[in-house]
Amino acid sequence: INRRGFVSLRDEWQKKLHPFVLNEMSETGWSKEADTDNKFCIHPKIRDGISAEWKKMPDGWFSKSEKSVRHYHHEYEISKQTFESNFEDAMNKIDGIAQFGI
Repeated sequence: INRRGFVSLRDEWQKKLHPFVLNEMSETGWSKEADTDNKFCIHPKIRDGISAEWKKMPDGWFSKSEKSVRHYHHEYEISKQTFESNFEDAMNKIDGIAQFGI
């Protein structure tokens, strides 16, 4: 956050995106390619930066600047499943309700 209270992005911020953001963008449809009218109201600098840096491939997210797949889909799915399992276990220990999906 800058002195005027606005969020400012650092140089090369788009290269440091977590695969969660990329997958969320793809799954919910707010990418520049999927949402051509910007119905999600994402700032153009964010959409342009992500679009310029990343391309979704069958095996993962390809970094155009590094010319390689940086985030593999199978690795992300393993991390996601591990997190969900650990979260459910923690909730079950707190009060046991999570086991019923409530």
